[in-house]
Amino acid sequence: TEDTVAIQSKGSGSTILPPIEPPKKALHIVPDLVIGVGEQFEYMIPMNDDMDPANMQIRFLEYPPGMKIGRDFTLRWTASDQDLGNHKIHYIFTDKIDTTLWLYVNASPVITSLAPEYVEVGHQFLYKVRAEDKNPDAELSFALVDTPGGMAMDANGLIRWQPTITQLDTQWIDVKVTDGYAVNHQRFPVYVNSAPEILSQPDAIAYQDEMYTSQIVFKDANQPNNARVEPLFVPNGLDITATGSLVWNPGSKDVGFHNVIYQITDDYVSVPDSFLIFVNAPPKIVSKYADQAQTGVDWRYRVEVRDPNENQMTTYLIPQSTSPNVSINRHGVVSWTPGVTDVDSQKFQISVSDGMRDDLQTVTVFVNDVPRFDKNPDSTAVVGQNFVTAVNAIDKNHAQTLKYSLPRAPEGMTITPDGDISWRPGITDVDEHSFSISVNDGLIVVEKSFRIFVNDPPKIVSQPRLVATIDSTYRYQIERIDANKTQDWQYTINSAPAGVTISKEGLLEWIPTADQLNSQQIALSVSDGIAAVDQTINLFVNARPQILSKPKLVALTNFEYRYKLDASDANGDPVTYRPVQMPAEATMNAISGLISWLPAKDQEGVNDFVIEAVDSRGGITQHTFQVHVFVDPKPPTSRWPIVLASISLLSAVAAYLLLK
Repeated sequence: TEDTVAIQSKGSGSTILPPIEPPKKALHIVPDLVIGVGEQFEYMIPMNDDMDPANMQIRFLEYPPGMKIGRDFTLRWTASDQDLGNHKIHYIFTDKIDTTLWLYVNASPVITSLAPEYVEVGHQFLYKVRAEDKNPDAELSFALVDTPGGMAMDANGLIRWQPTITQLDTQWIDVKVTDGYAVNHQRFPVYVNSAPEILSQPDAIAYQDEMYTSQIVFKDANQPNNARVEPLFVPNGLDITATGSLVWNPGSKDVGFHNVIYQITDDYVSVPDSFLIFVNAPPKIVSKYADQAQTGVDWRYRVEVRDPNENQMTTYLIPQSTSPNVSINRHGVVSWTPGVTDVDSQKFQISVSDGMRDDLQTVTVFVNDVPRFDKNPDSTAVVGQNFVTAVNAIDKNHAQTLKYSLPRAPEGMTITPDGDISWRPGITDVDEHSFSISVNDGLIVVEKSFRIFVNDPPKIVSQPRLVATIDSTYRYQIERIDANKTQDWQYTINSAPAGVTISKEGLLEWIPTADQLNSQQIALSVSDGIAAVDQTINLFVNARPQILSKPKLVALTNFEYRYKLDASDANGDPVTYRPVQMPAEATMNAISGLISWLPAKDQEGVNDFVIEAVDSRGGITQHTFQVHVFVDPKPPTSRWPIVLASISLLSAVAAYLLLK
């Protein structure tokens, strides 16, 4: 629809543009102007000074409903909620100036969500900012304007924050939302609370008929704070104030344990806790102890206590002792193994406490020294060799003479009264033996068991091959004998060429390379964990002969076939030849390698040759080839040389094709 409007340049007032069919609103157009709902749009149509006002006409092609144009050539329009979005203003002025304007009516975004008012220190603060915008094409974006440290917001408006102890009390947060044209803010407070912290509990022990006073110590980091103690469960007569003071005068009916439950509360959170109060009556030791002990022998004493409370909180201590090794466990069992420094009389005290009151018992014990072995005999002997060792014991009772004997020992082993041991084990004595030595100080006999291992040194009984071949695996399984039943066998290469390995089962392997020719030496050892034996292998690394010559592959019956093999050896060793497979009547010179053969008619076709080149050290290279035999033509005529030459040529070609 087009509307032409003639504007008089004189006078005042405006003309409402006639209604037209509303155009479809365009989305995703960058507007020339943006106005808000309720905001008046004014736009003066530009003109040139040389225009004749009498002939000024404006032809409007598109415009929003309700737009007016004044005599001053100014477009005026006030947008409503129904006008949201893009509007196109298209007019032609005096049939010359074609102008298009895009006007966007925008509704400001509104934040509709409510933020949480409270968060705990160390806990995560989450707030999803939600906003509305009446423009259907609005694309909202969120941003933090003024926030405490550590707060972040993602593109979807989700705020994340984990406040620290330095961010207590009220924190203000300013968040904005924009649709690209208008901005709206939400500024709100969040209270960061630190839960009350209990610093110490009241005293855990009270006494019958005595005034009990104590204190629950706590703190609240918020300023100001309203933290207070609230009792939840207390024994009769116990008072707890809001500041944490406890007052109680327990009687005989209150003896024993009492559970006290309370909570520390501020305006946001409560911290529950509990503690035990034990109303006590003093314990009494009623048991007797043994007054003698021996060095090296455990001395034990179970302390028996009578306690009117029949409580399970009794503690036991050794507050004083002339021996530092006396200990008592939580069940009242005294443990002590007197040492050589504890001989003669020792004294210590036992204290039994229920946490505050205790009872003491003084203990006096006479400690008798016991002979102790301080030098053990050697533990390894060798078959066929004299085993001589000595044993020694000490005793703090210096006036006593120690005497030694062998209550149990292998056949032939002896000991002197002074502790000198001698023995010569035989081959039947291998492996482990147990024997015991006793020492007598005249009052007590101490016997101690010992073990001795009789070792038969290992012997290598295998002999290695003395020639290895390049690029072939050289293997040598070491065989050894040892009269011992079980040994920890270890195989070790002491020195060897590069690449030599040995397994834990004693298998030596090596693949010599071309740069390891001729003489090489391997030194190894075999150990049973006690003794070792060495073996040295002087190896010669041999290279197999290399065939240099190439055979003729075609022969004729009745014509001698000759082929001389030629081979080289990297070690410089002489090479001989031996046939493995040849046609009948073929002969070979083992030294020169010359093969001679007069093929027969029945040998027509393919004939196999297998020849071995052997060096002086046994290195073998096999040479395999096939010779194709063709039948000789009949006796020659006058044209026979030409025919023979033709046949020979054809035969050679045929043989080549067959071989291909």
